[in-house]
Amino acid sequence: MVSISSKPRSPVSGALEKSFLLGAVALLLLGWAAQVWFITEMTELTLPYDTSWYDYWGWPEGSPPPGSWQRVLNYFLESPPGRFLPAALIVGAEILFLGMLLLRVPQLWTRATHLFLSFALLDLVSIPVMFLGAYECGNLLADRFQGWARTFIFWFPIIFLLILRFILQVRIIPGRLFHRSR
Repeated sequence: MVSISSKPRSPVSGALEKSFLLGAVALLLLGWAAQVWFITEMTELTLPYDTSWYDYWGWPEGSPPPGSWQRVLNYFLESPPGRFLPAALIVGAEILFLGMLLLRVPQLWTRATHLFLSFALLDLVSIPVMFLGAYECGNLLADRFQGWARTFIFWFPIIFLLILRFILQVRIIPGRLFHRSR
């Protein structure tokens, strides 16, 4: 039954809503692709041992012995599939969170465009912030550490910002959108 106060929706507004939703999904996919690229590059750039030179010229003195966990981990993260593993875990977790959120709170589907846009913009804005955090933290502290401890110095601000971003994406943004849609 149609109430008197409700207006019929025009086909133009429905098409406009669908195009906004498609644009938000495209921006979300772009954000995920940018994240995969950034995390893959950071994984390669922050490896403690550049084995392309070491294997040719020999490992420098003080390097971990052959077969040690440091060398095995370095070899694993240097080339696929290990190089893509951190990016797959982080982006996969975000996709899983978004899917679980939409299944757990079906009312958010009415605000899906806003939800997708907020996830995408947060992803795209956090990439340069994570890079600058890693760069600055690495420049301040990297000379004091060697090996994997030096790598963890670069990754500390990235992990901290990823945790903050997941809290925003899982708790704060959906809560605000859910309360608005009531």
